[in-house]
Amino acid sequence: MILPDSFVATDARSGTLDGLLAAAEDALHEAGARINLASYVAGEAWRAAFEADGYEPLTLYLARSDLGDYGMPVGVRQATEADIRGIVERSAENRQVLCDIDPFWKIHPEADPRFSAWMTRSLTLRDRDMMVQGAPENLQGYIIAQPASRLHFPPAHDITGTGVIDDYYHPELANPATLDRGSEASEALLRAAEASFADRGMGAALVVCPAGWTSKVELLKSAGYEIATVWSVKR
Repeated sequence: MILPDSFVATDARSGTLDGLLAAAEDALHEAGARINLASYVAGEAWRAAFEADGYEPLTLYLARSDLGDYGMPVGVRQATEADIRGIVERSAENRQVLCDIDPFWKIHPEADPRFSAWMTRSLTLRDRDMMVQGAPENLQGYIIAQPASRLHFPPAHDITGTGVIDDYYHPELANPATLDRGSEASEALLRAAEASFADRGMGAALVVCPAGWTSKVELLKSAGYEIATVWSVKR
């Protein structure tokens, strides 16, 4: 239940929301589901219903609709093929943090070659910008600014003016609890992605962030982002 295709009128009969949730879960279980994932637009009613049913926040989608006019920060550049190895190495650090936060994010044994192949392919895609910091032999961080997809928005909503940031890491974010290494470089990467969106005529950005990655959530909120959608898990 990962798209927010759900609605209950304010004057609906008591128990309507809980009944819909139970029916959806029954359908999933009959289809063989062992883990339930659900999403809801930030708000009290659905949050309370999911939490009461045993769901826990897994992933946050934080949004900002005023990207400002920061321009491209100094020290951030477009990635090249020479950067793929460094991006993959930093991605491995990112994946380990994810797994440490929640074992749901179990690391696939072929994660490195798979990600390397996808990054190589992504360099050929003209609808996104891959940006990095540092020289290829000592890459410090990376961020990918890409267009939104239907995985993030229901069919009735226009996605043409929204960008998404999912692949994003810098060692400043390695401690999921606190920004004890500062945040200047990781914030520069974020502003670079926003500049990329602005150059492409996009006015809003959505950043994917694990709910338990407190330091990253702190960075995003300080940069003007607010929680828009929550993905939850029931194991």
